Amino acid sequence: DPIFPVLRNLFVRSFNEYYKQIEVQLNLKSEKTLTQWLDETFNDERETILSGEYRCFILCSNQCQDLKDNILGFLTLKEEKKGSIYIAQVAVRLDIKRRGYGVQLLQHLRNIYPPNTYYWGLCRRANRPALQFYLKNGAKFMTDDDVATKYGYDPTLYAGFEFLDTISVIIPQLKTMVRTESDVKNSDQQPTIITT
Repeated sequence: DPIFPVLRNLFVRSFNEYYKQIEVQLNLKSEKTLTQWLDETFNDERETILSGEYRCFILCSNQCQDLKDNILGFLTLKEEKKGSIYIAQVAVRLDIKRRGYGVQLLQHLRNIYPPNTYYWGLCRRANRPALQFYLKNGAKFMTDDDVATKYGYDPTLYAGFEFLDTISVIIPQLKTMVRTESDVKNSDQQPTIITT
């Protein structure tokens, strides 16, 4: 599938930019470089998408001819028990971070899942930008470390977060946060989300 190389590049570049600053805190348990580790992490993500275990939502613009330039970001999730969604990854293209695209991906969940859906996930404690992103969008961090342990993660490295239908928090932020690229500014077209 031609989309996966584009998603891989977006994922690796998006996380590598910050992770290289905190690589020691990541406590990687392999002899691999950070880029190799991120590639392997994406491979695992791709396999869970291809197997149908995860869903992937891709935020796209239709302003460019090249597929890689049209993909702005993506979100992967796992539908768990009824009414519970595990957010696995949120990644936005490095050159357009902090412009509201991650918020659009979260908002899309509110459009397709019923009210009072329980959203949750795990985030590296050292990943300050991600922690701030989730907090800014209404997430609360869990005080119980069992959720990290339950899913095979070290609770000293990962924090669980949750939010329950915080649509009233996200919509006002979406209106004030979304800024589009210069080539999108002059267009009536808004980015669209596609599901794989």
